[in-house]
This record gives sequence, structure tokens and C-alpha cells, in this order.
Amino acid sequence: MLQYLVNATNTLFFAVIFSAALLGFMPDKKRADKKLIYLFCVLGLLSAFTTALLELNTRLVVREYYNLAFLAVLIVLQIIIIFFISFRPNSGGVSFLTPPVLFTLAAYSLVDLFLYPSEFSVGMDNIYNADYLLKWIGSLFALIIAILLFYAVFRVISSLRSEARFFKLLRALLAALIFTLMIRDILAVIYIVLARGFIPQSDLIVNLTFFLSDYSYLFLFIPAFIGAAGASILYLSEKRKAIAGINPAVTRKLKAESIIKKRFAIFAIVLLSLSVLSLQGGKFLIDRNIELTPPIQVSAQEGYISFPLEDFADGRLKRYQYRTSGGVETRFIIIKKPRGGYGVGLDACEICGPTGYYEKKDRVICIRCDVSINVNTIGFQGGCNPVPIAFEIREQKLFIAVSVLEDEERRFQ
Repeated sequence: MLQYLVNATNTLFFAVIFSAALLGFMPDKKRADKKLIYLFCVLGLLSAFTTALLELNTRLVVREYYNLAFLAVLIVLQIIIIFFISFRPNSGGVSFLTPPVLFTLAAYSLVDLFLYPSEFSVGMDNIYNADYLLKWIGSLFALIIAILLFYAVFRVISSLRSEARFFKLLRALLAALIFTLMIRDILAVIYIVLARGFIPQSDLIVNLTFFLSDYSYLFLFIPAFIGAAGASILYLSEKRKAIAGINPAVTRKLKAESIIKKRFAIFAIVLLSLSVLSLQGGKFLIDRNIELTPPIQVSAQEGYISFPLEDFADGRLKRYQYRTSGGVETRFIIIKKPRGGYGVGLDACEICGPTGYYEKKDRVICIRCDVSINVNTIGFQGGCNPVPIAFEIREQKLFIAVSVLEDEERRFQ
């Protein structure tokens, strides 16, 4: 349950904050604008759903390219929106750009949400058990929080938007929010282009990427802090406001509206805190339960390391370690694939380096970035997959040449 609560919250949180802030900032939303917004949202949902179906049933979708395309569009839109918010807030540019942003966010962010149910029964003999139910509860709970958070943030932003005295402050908060999300998206693009070899893997770029990755929690805390700051400003403003109408009925109405605004401000702060707790606290508890068995030390004979194929019949991930002639401990993994064949690779990848992998509930997961690896793709290049290494199968044994590991020792230095 906890794993899917964290996964679904991570999938939805940033898209919810961004879309709610944009819609709340739009002035005088006309009916035609609403129809256009609904249309683009539906198109984004259909794109995400179709992509999820194709990814499950075909090999037509290369997810990294799909993500790269939408991230590139989203980053360009974010840059333009920051410009309009900062320099031309009343020009209507934000309103014009909001529908394509919502389409892009939905198409990019919701694919994984549609894929999660297909993962619920992985490793189960049947779906009639408590674990399957808990996975659904975790995802549905995250979805409920996201919907409520969207409405609360939307109400807070739209209330601040209607107050002329807060307009400049709201612009600054919104520009800071979008800029933070843009840096996060740029980091995701860098990961993809590095993995695919579209740009040279220089030490500067790799080290910068790792540095930003190590402080990735800031991309969660900063948007949450900005949202909480806006909600706090609204609450304090309404609490200190002297309410007086032209007659008692108007005064009661204004007081009721003020109470509603204060409640939504508190509600937004609570939901933002709950989302952060779900992501950071849940991830901490999950990571705390990771138990890595030490790799098995192996030696070579006549230039090869050999393993009986029966060692991998259980389909579990096996981790090995070999000391090269240079004294470097190189690690590699072997697993028998569900669809046949063997996945053989280094316990390291091109992006995350030699941090390695572990197995949890029939999934192979990168220790550094928590990406779940499709076992059937182990042995192939790309993404966060283990760096593939050559091997041979003969006489019911799997052979790895020592020279292969010697050539790759630099990855573990």
C-alpha cells in the first residue's frame, strides 16, 4: 500500500500544483474558455490512456522518447508563462497558454497512473488477497488527496488573484513555483539524453546531474512551501480584515465568504503537508526496509567465470563480485527472465553509476533513483538499465569472460 501511495502521489503532486495555480490565476474565466480547458484535459487523458495501453500490449511506444517530447514542450511553455507572469500579467497570455499546458501535463503525468493497476497482481497467484486490496487503497487514497489538493490550491490562488493588494506578491510566488518545476523537468530531460547518448557524458554534466539528484527533495519542498505561503497569507489577511457591509445581510454574507476562504487556506496547508509526508516519509520507510545481501565473490578459470544454469532457475536476482587484476571489485548481476533467456549486466548503469540494484517483490529497482526496471529489458542499453555485458551459454553453463569485467572496472573505481 505504502509503495503505491508514494508512487501515485509523486505522479500527481507536481501536475496538480501547477495546473491548480494556473487555473486560479486566470481572470474572468468565460464559458468558452472552460469548454476549451475541458477539451484539452480530455485529450490529455486520452493520450495518456492510449500510451499506457500501447506500452502494455505492444512495443510501439518508447517511453523515454514520449516523455522527452512532452517535457520539451512543457519546458518551453513554462518559460513563456514565466515571462507573461513577470512582465505582462494582464495580457491574457497565461489564459491562452493554460489549455495546452493542461494537455501536456495530463499526457505526460498520467501514463504511470494508468499503468499502476497492471502492476498490482505482479507476483500474485490471484487477486483475491489483502495485498492486492492494499495496493488499490494506496493509489486511490493518493488520488483523493490530489483531487482535494487541486481544489484547495485553486481556491486559494483565485482568492488571492481577486485581491489587488496581493497581485504582485502572487505573481512572484507563481513565477517561483513554475521556475522550480521547470528546473525539475530540465533535470528529467538531462537524465534521458544522457541515457540515450544524445549528449556526451562529460564529468561536469554527470556530476551536476548527481548533485541536483541528491537535492531532489527541494523540488518537493519548495513548491509545497510556496503553496503554504500563499495559503497563510490568505488566512492571515482574512483573519485581520474588518468586515462591514451596507446592511446586516451583506455583512453576514461577507463574513461567511471570509470563513470559507480561511477554511480553504487551512485545508490547502494540511493537504500540502500530507502530500509531503506521503512522499518523503513513505519513501523513507520503504527505503529503510531495503536489505541488500552481499554479492557473492567469484573467481575465474582459464579466463572465464562460469555458472550452472540451474543456479538461476528460481528467477531471482543474483549479485556477484569479481576482483580484477587491478584490484578493483567489479559487481555484476544475473537473472533468468520470465519470458526466457538471461539478463546479464553490471551492477551499475550509465546514469546512476555503480550504486547498483536490488530485488523487491519480483521487481528489480535502481538503488539511487528508485526506478523499477523491466526484467525483460535487462541486458539491453538505455534508461536506468544495468550496463549490459557479453556472455555465452554452452554445456548448460553461463560463461562471462574476465576480459569483459577488466574492461569495465573503471565504472567501480
